[in-house]
Amino acid sequence: MVRAFFWSIMLTFCLLYSNMQAEAAVCVVADPTGTRLNYRDQPSGAILGSLKNGLTVFSKDREGRWVSVVDISGFSIGYVYSMYIKCNDFSVSSKYPVLLGFDQLRNLGIDYSNKPKNKSKECFYIGDGLINLRVYREVLRRLETSKIDFDAYCFVTRADGLRFDPETGARLRTMWPYELGEEFQFEFPLEVPRCLRKAKVRIRPSGWFAQISFASCDLRYNPVTGASISDADKEFLLDKGLRLSGEAGPEPSETSVASVRSKKPATSSQLRELKKALEQPSEPVR
Repeated sequence: MVRAFFWSIMLTFCLLYSNMQAEAAVCVVADPTGTRLNYRDQPSGAILGSLKNGLTVFSKDREGRWVSVVDISGFSIGYVYSMYIKCNDFSVSSKYPVLLGFDQLRNLGIDYSNKPKNKSKECFYIGDGLINLRVYREVLRRLETSKIDFDAYCFVTRADGLRFDPETGARLRTMWPYELGEEFQFEFPLEVPRCLRKAKVRIRPSGWFAQISFASCDLRYNPVTGASISDADKEFLLDKGLRLSGEAGPEPSETSVASVRSKKPATSSQLRELKKALEQPSEPVR
């Protein structure tokens, strides 16, 4: 009798625990009533605002029929009724992200270490929750030739989850700096979409926050999912842009992490091919 009671308690605990785990799926608001979806401060709590159908969000923690969501920049929104959003796991392509170690990244002209070589320039500080980045001389020359603003480059190459060109829908070359450790499960672009090369970047003087504008983009595709962009996502990006914060954003699910871990670090030939592609001169933005 005591044993049965013990196991029933353990089962209940496990079910509750599993319901509160981070899902980190990419979701789309899909309220079947056709009205805006309310989001709340807690499950069944006070209404904070509402979301348009078609808006892309990330799910985080589930509590029963409620799930907390964040926007595509990782900023918290609140809790929504889980039946009114449609979710899928992050997709990991067969080619990207490429797994790169510190020496391989230095070979590409970027450095996350605290002891970079000479002739490098440090990107703007964004807080302890995001890694700092230095760019070597060969990359600086490429940025100058292609007329890519340095702050725009520093922003995009630390924009976790920016996977697609918002104008063409092309998959961006992305990488996972695996030697940072599994707690840093970032997928960073290695190239800047054309429409963001001279984009305005707003940086908070004290750090911890930066924002890039999509005003110069002809938005046709969702930069996170690659799908045709919805009116709700277009409105959000033109209003909010993408934002970086020193605080943690959405974490990929175990399925996504496992698919990335199944990959092997880039080989020497793959690194040469990637470096050659990145070094190709591109038409400057006028």
